[in-house]
Amino acid sequence: VGTTNGLFSSELDLTHPRNLSSENTRLSNRHIVSLLSDQDLLWVGTEEGMNSLSETPLELFNKQSSLVENAIQAFSESSDGSIWVGTYDGLFHLSEGRESHENAEVKLEAVLRDRRIMALETQKDELWIGFWNDGVQIVNTSTGDTYFPLRDENNITPIRKILRTSEDGMCLAMQGTGLICLSQGAIIRPAQATILPTAILFEIKGGELLVGAVNRVYRYRPQEAYFKEIELNYPDLENGPVIWSMRQTNNGEILLGTQAHGLYLWPKNQVSEDAIVLNSFGNSSILRSRTIYAI
Repeated sequence: VGTTNGLFSSELDLTHPRNLSSENTRLSNRHIVSLLSDQDLLWVGTEEGMNSLSETPLELFNKQSSLVENAIQAFSESSDGSIWVGTYDGLFHLSEGRESHENAEVKLEAVLRDRRIMALETQKDELWIGFWNDGVQIVNTSTGDTYFPLRDENNITPIRKILRTSEDGMCLAMQGTGLICLSQGAIIRPAQATILPTAILFEIKGGELLVGAVNRVYRYRPQEAYFKEIELNYPDLENGPVIWSMRQTNNGEILLGTQAHGLYLWPKNQVSEDAIVLNSFGNSSILRSRTIYAI
């Protein structure tokens, strides 16, 4: 669990969370922005570089040690095992030996529209890059060819998330203009989502999408054009907190990471319901006041 006060690891019930921070490990910064699980490694993106975590001590990659810029915003792993790293000052690629990073613009021979990268996703040989201020750019990692799928859209809005769906489509969370999905060359935009400050996209088992916008969550079924707000009832709050992250467990429950209120559990037997009674997750009070950016 990545928070504003370090990285926590624990058994699933979070009864005894272990805090890994810049004070008690070599973690480069306690403000965790993103996580990526890659084989035996966990990649941890912070405001001051990225770290790899395994059974051995943390290894730091930053501007001084590997040329990667410090403000890590996003990770993505392609089908060949390549790790792509989006920062607030450019795109980087982890070398085959995984010892250092290289400038991806040089590797791909491609010029990026914006150096402020907020989201990444891969689809076959394509790398989808979401920017802070200039939409989405797609780069073929084999040929270096690029194109812009939203050329006719108003792109001056941050792309907060790019999600490859189980149907091999792509959906984009756009902070100022809501949700857009692209499938087989068609652009689909739910009418109800055009003004939502969308920041989270998550696909649950069965193919439905959960769309997060500030402190609200919506259910979206692209095939049915179904888009509806889900009522979230918190055990200790009248107004729900901002939601920053989601993750579905292997047994079907959903975890919500919130701002300054820790983790909440969405029970498995209510996943398909439109009115949910959430539970505080874990018996430990350590995480309950934390902001959870990544699970």
